Amino acid sequence: MPEPALQVERLEVDFPTKDGVVHAVRGVDFSIAPGEVLGIVGESGSGKSVTALASMGLLPKGAQVQGAIRAGAMKKVQVRFEMRGDAREDRSD
Repeated sequence: MPEPALQVERLEVDFPTKDGVVHAVRGVDFSIAPGEVLGIVGESGSGKSVTALASMGLLPKGAQVQGAIRAGAMKKVQVRFEMRGDAREDRSD
């Protein structure tokens, strides 16, 4: 079986607001093999776009992201974004 082109594990995304924290995504896992297509379906506001943007590192400043992402042959990357918007990556061997 080929290595996944993209693998996301335990993805969580929060948005701090003046009224409290919005938990946009909780515990999302998926794996996409080379040449495979993944469709994400859900109700409005269920986190589809936030999941896609987080997996590409394209969320706005202030987003808090946790989880593990593997892209192609890259080593696993643990992703955590601080509230100030800076990314901090812990690469595992």
